[in-house]
Amino acid sequence: MARLSNAVRSVSDLPGWFDLKKYEFTAELDSAGWYEQLFAREQLFLLMSFRRGADGRQINETVAFEVASEIWSKTNISFGESNVLSSVCGFDGAMSRVRSDYSRPVHSLTYRQYLQQGDRIKVVAKEKADNWWRNVSRDDLSLGSVDLNLARQVMGFVDLPLYMSQEKSSLHTMANVDLTMPDTVLLEAFKTWLVKAKSDFYLSSGKQYRKPDLSAWRRLGVLPYIDLISWAELSGKSIPNRVMANAIFPTGEGGEETIRKTTAPLAVEIVGRGEHSDRTILDTLLAVAALEGGAVGVG
Repeated sequence: MARLSNAVRSVSDLPGWFDLKKYEFTAELDSAGWYEQLFAREQLFLLMSFRRGADGRQINETVAFEVASEIWSKTNISFGESNVLSSVCGFDGAMSRVRSDYSRPVHSLTYRQYLQQGDRIKVVAKEKADNWWRNVSRDDLSLGSVDLNLARQVMGFVDLPLYMSQEKSSLHTMANVDLTMPDTVLLEAFKTWLVKAKSDFYLSSGKQYRKPDLSAWRRLGVLPYIDLISWAELSGKSIPNRVMANAIFPTGEGGEETIRKTTAPLAVEIVGRGEHSDRTILDTLLAVAALEGGAVGVG
């Protein structure tokens, strides 16, 4: 096995702020509480990824170190009591996200989202549909006033799902819901619509969903692992799996293989390592927290 460069040789060489006992609070966290902690770390990794611009210049270096220092020293992060993180993400950064309707996977369309959907419509389709609508909605409508050629063109897409007329997709789509229908009918209709919509977006329904196992995240040492990895990256060091296992697992509860096969992949997927496209676990955790009630804190 290749030797890691500038590797930490033992737990005693880890920074003074690290103490596994500081992470015992995670045993009491609910989904919203875990989201607040992980959201803070995710923001740190994003800042760390911004440290170098395309031309190699250093950017946001000071901010990244300040956010990291706050996380490392406090461990149990509260945006309401934060100095640096609140300036980066807002005073109510995590809680406002959990309480927002936007975090719920199904919610009423807002005017902002209506405008966003409209901006994605193909220009030609929008122009034709607008002209046709002005034509047919006139008070003095008569057969002679209708542009039949335009109407034929518009009929080819105007009654299809809106996303079929859009040139780019956000994987957020709209449905028309008849609230006069019984709930049982609506729920069955939604299931049918969902299968069709996902098929149109080439998305599979996937396996049966299971809520994040928060106790397993604690047992696997996800949070201390993330903090030590951020410290190693900002300090220009590397932590061998052996040292990492000795640091984040109580004696006899984990080892190098657990780090390599489970803790490391899970942690990287959660925070995305500075990539906007690799955060499905954190996004799902936010949706779960929002559905559970939206109060950040303990269970």
